Amino acid sequence: MGFRISTETVSSLSGNGYMASQSIPDKLFSSFQSIAALGKKYDNEDSPTEQYYGFLTKIEDVSYQAQWSVQFELVPKEWMDVAVLGLKSTVRSQPPASPATLLVFEDASPDDIAKNLSRDVDDIKEGDWYMITLGKGNPALRLRLRKSSSSPYKTKACGKFLGIKKSRKLSRRFRARGKISVKAIMNMLAHMQCDEIGVMDVGAGGCNLVYNDNGVPQFYVDVGLPMFANFNSMPPANPVTGFVGICNPGPCLANNPPVILTHWHWDHYTMAHFSNNAAALRNRHWVVPNQAFGGFANNVFSGIAPMNRHVMPGPLPGVLGGNVHVIQCVALAPAVGFNNTGLAVVVNVDNINNRRALLPGDAAFQCIPGVGAIAGLRWITATHHGSDTNIIAAQIPAAPNAIIGKIAYSYGIRPNGVHCYGHPRAAAINAYHARGWGPRGALDEPATAENRPNSGENPRQRGNILMCNNVIPPPCGVANCPFHVFPKTLV
Repeated sequence: MGFRISTETVSSLSGNGYMASQSIPDKLFSSFQSIAALGKKYDNEDSPTEQYYGFLTKIEDVSYQAQWSVQFELVPKEWMDVAVLGLKSTVRSQPPASPATLLVFEDASPDDIAKNLSRDVDDIKEGDWYMITLGKGNPALRLRLRKSSSSPYKTKACGKFLGIKKSRKLSRRFRARGKISVKAIMNMLAHMQCDEIGVMDVGAGGCNLVYNDNGVPQFYVDVGLPMFANFNSMPPANPVTGFVGICNPGPCLANNPPVILTHWHWDHYTMAHFSNNAAALRNRHWVVPNQAFGGFANNVFSGIAPMNRHVMPGPLPGVLGGNVHVIQCVALAPAVGFNNTGLAVVVNVDNINNRRALLPGDAAFQCIPGVGAIAGLRWITATHHGSDTNIIAAQIPAAPNAIIGKIAYSYGIRPNGVHCYGHPRAAAINAYHARGWGPRGALDEPATAENRPNSGENPRQRGNILMCNNVIPPPCGVANCPFHVFPKTLV
């Protein structure tokens, strides 16, 4: 039997393929090519029938306008029927990477969205799967983004809930899955020197980078970018050319920082897809929550080497490693959804003086076990970008007595001055003030997108916020890197 050494890509059904690195018998190689040829017709982001399996990944309540933003991850029906639903129900392996696109009902009324999805408003929830048909539907603003297009375009769409049985089957397949060594995670976190926390200006998204006292990156908590409808809320590194420094060159990867992901919402992980150094970012160690997701997030997760995937086991209340405490959040009605079933992070920035910072992601505070008993809490980031959804003032951990609590807000503003999703909300700001966080104004509560939350000041001063001990990180040597510039500090 003949052998060949091949360096050409052998496409799989997913279209991502793999690189042959060993001698492959001719007959086996031909079989691979035959399989690739069979799968190629399914490897298209556009369904020939315009039908897609759609995972409802996020509902953003833009309540100041009585409107919603609802986000779907779409996979062509033909691909899903063959690669996932055509397999036995006993199969539990991670699905291969798939053609996947994104659909958003942007700033539409809940009633219009309900009509498009053939459901009652109260029955629409994150984590459900729908059959989405493009080219039809009732009036509502819908935007779709494909990999082959540079910008989203308007489309019509209608959907129908797949039903509980089929939806659960897909959710069992499409979720963060992987072996975990709690000891390995603890050892990794134990080596982190935590002295500074950068709250990064990424527009309408979440990204925090923890540094040591020499300004060397240690680890990320979220690496997000705005949903494409709010992409223009990102800061231009060059106001003349509009060069966006967050995407190009991408997040700072000096010292190979791992990533702790709070939850699987687009605006907390998509640097791993859009940044110029996205492949290198996916090559870091990732600690992620055990949550369901759709085809788009599955592609990002699948792009992380299996040995670098650390999926938090649900039963554990958290993992403590040195100065880092990763807490498993628990949803409490009415605070349900992916925001409240992910991870929160407590960072000990000063062992001697017992000073800590809380990075809650988008979780409601009552869903973070033990949040009220965190000793020495001096800094927090506003949960959910300053949203007042599920904010209960009494559940916000109180700032220490006789110490003004320091709070940083991360949110986005479009060029026309509109705050994305209406963040931050006045009700949330007032609730933080009532618990001792940031009542003195700009000195204690800077915002990434302007001088302070909802300041309305012009010109706005936007940019990264450095909180805790405030040793400005030195340049990492990458041209135009925006991750060492901090115009604001929060001591």
